[in-house]
Amino acid sequence: MPWDSPKVEYKLASSQPQLFTEDHCGRSFPPTQAWPGRLSSNASRWLTAWSRAGATPYNLLSDVDDMDTHNQEPAHGWSKPAFRIRRRVRFRRCVWMTIVALPTLVILVIILIATLHPSYSHPPHHYHVLRGRALGSTQPGRANPRHEKIFIASSIYDKQGRLAAGAWGKGVLALVDLLGPDNVFLSVFEDDPDTLATAALQHFTKQIKCMEIPGVHMGNSSVLAEHIDRGSLPHVKLPNGEKRLKRIEFLAHVRNRALAPLDDPTSSAYSTHFDKLLYINDVVFDPIDAANLLFSTNVDKSGKTQYHAACAADFINPFKYYDTFATRDHEGNRIGVPVYPWFSGRGRAESRKDVFDQKDAVRVRSCWGGMVAFNARWFQPDGLHVDLGVADLVVDHNATTPSSAVLIPIGAGSLGLTPPATSLPERDISLNRHLASNVTLPIRFRASTGTFWDASECCLIHADIGAASNHTGLTATGIYLNPYIRVAYSSRTLAFLHITRRFERVYTPFHKLIGWSLNLPTRNPRRMQEAGKSYEDMVWENNDPESMHAGDVSAGYKNKTRVALPGGFCGSRKLSVLGEGPEMRKWYNEVIETPTVER
Repeated sequence: MPWDSPKVEYKLASSQPQLFTEDHCGRSFPPTQAWPGRLSSNASRWLTAWSRAGATPYNLLSDVDDMDTHNQEPAHGWSKPAFRIRRRVRFRRCVWMTIVALPTLVILVIILIATLHPSYSHPPHHYHVLRGRALGSTQPGRANPRHEKIFIASSIYDKQGRLAAGAWGKGVLALVDLLGPDNVFLSVFEDDPDTLATAALQHFTKQIKCMEIPGVHMGNSSVLAEHIDRGSLPHVKLPNGEKRLKRIEFLAHVRNRALAPLDDPTSSAYSTHFDKLLYINDVVFDPIDAANLLFSTNVDKSGKTQYHAACAADFINPFKYYDTFATRDHEGNRIGVPVYPWFSGRGRAESRKDVFDQKDAVRVRSCWGGMVAFNARWFQPDGLHVDLGVADLVVDHNATTPSSAVLIPIGAGSLGLTPPATSLPERDISLNRHLASNVTLPIRFRASTGTFWDASECCLIHADIGAASNHTGLTATGIYLNPYIRVAYSSRTLAFLHITRRFERVYTPFHKLIGWSLNLPTRNPRRMQEAGKSYEDMVWENNDPESMHAGDVSAGYKNKTRVALPGGFCGSRKLSVLGEGPEMRKWYNEVIETPTVER
């Protein structure tokens, strides 16, 4: 029988005599049992190899031809062809598991979670009741059963009019209808709109259904475009002596301009007691969700909401939470990894636990989320006056809107220029600064004062509300994030959020692993500071440049005793400044040096 395998001799495992046969090449092997029937030459070879492997307990230490018998050990093993087949099968099995089986298993797990245990897809019953009321009628005010008075504010930058003429404008108009035009004051502000944006604002204004009040300027709406003189706003001095406008200083001023009707005696908002204030960013949203944010978040047994502020959750894509700059957990920690469950397990992890419990009122220190509902008491001049109990301000009672500002009222349906806004009295004072210990003013947006310390104006507003509520002794019902209410920055992303939220629990182990590996969230040296108390802190100071040669301005961090203001947990050592001239719309992060003790 022809045989083409390498020449190998086999050593007997026992001393029993055994006959060997030789092939035509002189290679010997134990005799095999004859197989019935006539087999082909190739089949005979395979069967012979299989028979020897099964009957002979030998293991080859080498495939080298003509090996010595002293290198052979008794064992059981496969022949070389069979081993190669087995190895090939194992490789194909691994490839199949990697390419087919594992992804299939992951998809099945996602489908099961999305079907049997979806995340934030089943809100409390009263959410469905309000949605049913909104969809079951066309009566204005159908989503506002208690006829609460709502002040809606929005400050936008509408390049080429895409917001006012698009999904944002339609959403705002639909929301006014749901809340009831008689119950709403709408205030929209835009800085330096282009020609298309101005036209879009005009068209948007004509569709507003807020009631016009005879003899009252602008009725129940105010849509304004304004050129803001950036030179009149507070600037900070850089180490090279250059003065720049902080981005947050500008944003705080812009947001306050949308609240200006509350301080204007000629506006109906000045004399109206509002129950809630809703601030809307340039987001795409469901108007019914906005109504649920206002009237369904953290309700008591009587159905009334109990909150200082309730935020939506905004997403830049179907998976990623966007507003990490303003959001802090219940202990003031930053968001580390911006995917579900958003908050880390650091400390007591109360915010994270609330998310796992699928609560509609996740306890936080601050949030924004593109849309926020506030208790309006904090913003009304003739409402609740509070004393934050903090120092660090010399109040300028003569402060007004910058003299070079030109207001363009669009709320009356016609575009025209008006004189500078001298109608904003001392109630509008120091909107971007800190409240002195003897001043009681409605709360407004502000920026932090430190040169190389930045905090979001949207976080500081919550810090001031928290400080005010604690100082007045009011029962704090809290600041909450409501993950049932989600907004986005495109209609496409908003549509996908209904799908991706269902299986977002899958992200949990990855959130924890990435946060642990990157040591997130990062440390904030002022997180635990309480407003009104003194602390030793590293503060950036510029020396007096008048006593020094030009271009030789000395500056650096110095250890100072300072009285903490509300919102230490909001900030970080950074500086974002606006561009100048043609680049005034752009902003930049200045490179700074971190104090050695904080590295």
